[in-house]
Amino acid sequence: MHNKVVFQAATAFFSGRFHVVRFNFRGVGRSTGSFAHGEGEQDDLRSVLAAVKRREPHAGIVLCGYSFGAYVSARVALAEAVPGLVLIAPPARHYSFEFLRNMKAAVAVVFAERDELVRVQEQQEVVRWLGCPRMVITVEADHSFESRLDDLQHLLAQTVVPFVRFFT
Repeated sequence: MHNKVVFQAATAFFSGRFHVVRFNFRGVGRSTGSFAHGEGEQDDLRSVLAAVKRREPHAGIVLCGYSFGAYVSARVALAEAVPGLVLIAPPARHYSFEFLRNMKAAVAVVFAERDELVRVQEQQEVVRWLGCPRMVITVEADHSFESRLDDLQHLLAQTVVPFVRFFT
């Protein structure tokens, strides 16, 4: 929740007039529980999503996740049929994104060109599974977007947020 990339993404969506919810997965920060290899974390996100839908039943939902959160968000977006999904530095070396071929949501993906955790071939594999509509952007940065955080926030606010807003 307090990760610099997550904060920049939340700022971009908030400036784009989205209501924003940030939370920690189980076992992170002060949250209870322990790491559940993506399965339990999907339950965490579903709980947050259900609470948002109860409070704002007509809200257009866009899920946005960074790294492991990108994988979890994508799995939940597919199951919950949300209209928009943003994946920032999806960890394609550690998780298969083949399921994206069934995604109906508009998907924007932001890759880090010098991502030390995900090779270019793995990034290309993610793109291969994407349907349309989609937006794929590569930023000259490492996995944590170190020294490029302001650029990332600007890119999200000016390009990605308007793209997904169109579909919500």
